[in-house]
Amino acid sequence: MKRDTITLSYRKASIVLSLCFIVGAIYLYSITFRWKPGTHATLPRLSLTMIILLNVLAIVQEMRRRGDTKNMTFSKRSLGRLLMAILITAIYIASIKVLGFYLSSLLFLTGMMFFVGAKGLMLTVGIPLVFTISLYVVFGLFLRVNVPTGMF
Repeated sequence: MKRDTITLSYRKASIVLSLCFIVGAIYLYSITFRWKPGTHATLPRLSLTMIILLNVLAIVQEMRRRGDTKNMTFSKRSLGRLLMAILITAIYIASIKVLGFYLSSLLFLTGMMFFVGAKGLMLTVGIPLVFTISLYVVFGLFLRVNVPTGMF
């Protein structure tokens, strides 16, 4: 019989997710050492340290928990959609250097709206457009934050 679902215990899923956050935070933390001296690395390092510590705490709490844990059941289709969303996000991150932050963000948000099945042109294109313009106004004009511009 073919199984169309995958079942994980809540405990295992929680520990795996926390480990993923820890590995990601350690990687991002290591990137801060490549920044030029005098850059503002304090806040990112502090935030990443907190992410690491809180996830270690979450793992310890899960390991100490007694009793039965609940199971979570996922369909293979939903896991496939999750992996596709992760792939789309990775493509977005890689495209920022080439297309620039604002254009990449607009394309990413529009693509994700299509992916999640948003209905109507106003919802699918309008919301990402307004959000991207808002990002530009707040960060580009008011706060004057330098973002990757890409080729455009």
